[in-house]
Amino acid sequence: MKVIVNYPENKKTFNVNSKENIKEVCWFVTGLYSPKDQVKVYDGIQELLINAVEHGTFKIGYDKKTELKSQGFSFYDKYIIDRLVEYTKSLISIDYEETEEEIKLTITDQGDGFDWKSQMKNNRITEKSNHGLGLVVAKQGSFDKMYYNNKGNAAIGIIVKS
Repeated sequence: MKVIVNYPENKKTFNVNSKENIKEVCWFVTGLYSPKDQVKVYDGIQELLINAVEHGTFKIGYDKKTELKSQGFSFYDKYIIDRLVEYTKSLISIDYEETEEEIKLTITDQGDGFDWKSQMKNNRITEKSNHGLGLVVAKQGSFDKMYYNNKGNAAIGIIVKS
C-alpha cells in the first residue's frame, strides 16, 4: 500500500507493508507541526491513519472488527499485518494545509466511507468499547475540530492557531 503525504510545495510517498511503516508515516506528518502541537496530534494522526487502513482499504466493518478482536489482540494484529503486504495497489492520501488561522489535515482512503454522524449519534463508541476509540482520541485529544467529508472516507482534523 502507498501513503502519499502532500504538504506545502512538496510530496512524499511511503510504501506501507508493516506497522513500523505506519509509525514512520505518523512521525513524518507529526513533524510538519510546530513542536508545541506535535505531542497533541501524534495519537490522532495514528488513529485516523489506522482507521483509513482498516476500514477504507481493508473494508473491515464494525461487526467484523468486533469478531476479529474477540479472537485476541495478537490474532487481530497478525490479520492486519498480513493484509498490509497483500494490498500493494491501495492508496491513502494525507494532505497538510497551513494558513495563518489553522492547520488542516485530511486523510483520505479509497473506501466506500461510512455514516460517521449516525455512528456517533448511536453511541456505539463508548469508553468501554474495545474499538472505535480512535475517533474519540482524534476528536477530543488531538484536534480542535474534527469531521469527515459527506462520503465518510476522508477525515479532517483542524488545529486552530492561537
